[in-house]
Amino acid sequence: MTQKELDHTRRKLLLSEALYSPTNASLVNWYRENELEFDPAKGRFVNVEVEYRKVTIEQIQAVARRYLSSTQYQLIDEPTMTLNQFWVLLIGCPVVLLALIVWVVWRRKVRGSLRTING
Repeated sequence: MTQKELDHTRRKLLLSEALYSPTNASLVNWYRENELEFDPAKGRFVNVEVEYRKVTIEQIQAVARRYLSSTQYQLIDEPTMTLNQFWVLLIGCPVVLLALIVWVVWRRKVRGSLRTING
């Protein structure tokens, strides 16, 4: 893992909730619940962002060596569809289906009117 990948992961963790918050109120609520967590063992609030920044590459590699052996690993991949692509697909499918229905009805009317003319 490089420093660039670690910075990207930190940023992704911090921004993931912000990107999926539909309103400013839900984003503020997330910060209220997660940004400052109370740690009873320390007797104070803990800033999650500061804790993320304390994690080093060496710590990540030590955890990876301990829990991910050569025979046991996980593949973590990006989703195949983003949220924006999902909404476009969700809205686009009914529009295409409606256009197809209109086209079929129109073709039947045109063919029906041609039959009466050629009669």
